[in-house]
Amino acid sequence: MKTYDRVQQNSTSTYSDPYVLTGILSGFQTFEAAVADGEQVPYCATDGNSFEVGLGTFTLATQTLSRDIILSSSSFGSAVGWEPGTRSVFITQPAAVTGTSDIGDIQITKNIAAKNGQWVACLGQTISSTAYPVLAEIMGVGLSYDGLFTLRTPAVYNAWRSICWSPELGLFCAVASSGTGNRVMTSPDGITWTVRASAADVFWRSICWSPELGLFCAVASSGTGNRVMTSPDGIAWTVRASADLEWRSVCWSPFEGVFCAVASTGTGTRVMTSPDGITWTLRTSAADNYWRAVCWSPTLELFCALAAADAANDVMTSSDGITWTLGASPISGNWSGVCWSPELGLFCAVGDYGGGNRVMTSPDGTTWTVRASAADISWASVCWSAEVGRFVAVGYNATGNGIMTSPDGITWSIVVPPADNAWNAVCWSPELLSFCACASTGTSIMTSSAVAGEIVLPTLADGYIKAGY
Repeated sequence: MKTYDRVQQNSTSTYSDPYVLTGILSGFQTFEAAVADGEQVPYCATDGNSFEVGLGTFTLATQTLSRDIILSSSSFGSAVGWEPGTRSVFITQPAAVTGTSDIGDIQITKNIAAKNGQWVACLGQTISSTAYPVLAEIMGVGLSYDGLFTLRTPAVYNAWRSICWSPELGLFCAVASSGTGNRVMTSPDGITWTVRASAADVFWRSICWSPELGLFCAVASSGTGNRVMTSPDGIAWTVRASADLEWRSVCWSPFEGVFCAVASTGTGTRVMTSPDGITWTLRTSAADNYWRAVCWSPTLELFCALAAADAANDVMTSSDGITWTLGASPISGNWSGVCWSPELGLFCAVGDYGGGNRVMTSPDGTTWTVRASAADISWASVCWSAEVGRFVAVGYNATGNGIMTSPDGITWSIVVPPADNAWNAVCWSPELLSFCACASTGTSIMTSSAVAGEIVLPTLADGYIKAGY
């Protein structure tokens, strides 16, 4: 936190309102001349009798200084309830403030924790880096992640095909292609799972979550009039009517406000969209290919779908889910999974065919570059974690190499899975700092968690540090 010399103005603000700064005083700077918009500075206000010392934020547009924290005052440490009149407001160096810096990590000697939750007592304790990310960055403390996965017991040993996370519900939800009335399960942590009644016993292929609708949506590749189901909570599911095509993948676009699903069968209409998960409309696909995966890029405002098809026409993109443009990839890779990284500005796709080239990336969904995969297995799914800064892909037909990770989509490394199961899907929970994957064989759940780094605070008598921003 900076201080500035000779900054003083008048204010006639009353009661506990922010100080509206007025006037240009001889020999002094105005706040506007010295202080940046939105910057917090230490101040003193006085009318010659009452006084107030604190920390306030200057707002250029309104020429005001807020009264964020009161360090001392003639009103027993509270904000002064000013009567009508004129008072001086100037920048000062309060006796209570020590160890100042430009980034605001100051320590103070007055107990203000109860008045402003940004401040934490310096008692030699540790605080979580996720709770105070800016302070963690200042102090060089981050997440630690070893990439290792641990097997978890599913609620029932079905063939689990897809999994997603709902931040709003704090819930993983997985769907399966086998089982009797029990092809859904949910978990708050990826460890303890509860079976849920599925709306139909069909081959559920894909599931996604819409935060805006508060709705899970799953699609299937088998069934008659029952190849979509939705749920607001992962517990109660309802069948929705759709065309009886082999739906392989579904995603949600908050910008367009639609679900979009792609299929591997159909004539001219291997896409469908829905604004609510209930009413579905077939759309003309760019080609009658074996479409297997679709995702949405919020940055590009673009759907991107990939297929198991000739390289000349195994990509299609759309800005609205209605009008699709055919594209090409460098090779025919039987592409099975795709995701978007906002931080890298990159699509990443994985496939189950090829020699050392089962990954490709694209900054726009149009121009793709083949990347060397860490192993030639049947890669099924890929997801991105902004928090740990890496892609994680899972697959099957593997021996000790069914997981690979990459920080950039270019360089990939194998992670030995806890079991050589048929891992079909993986997703990330930012709230739990955890990846969760599901499989169609064996002990069919595995998780891998990052650990939040700890900020170790000093021990200072009556000292506090600004830990929230």
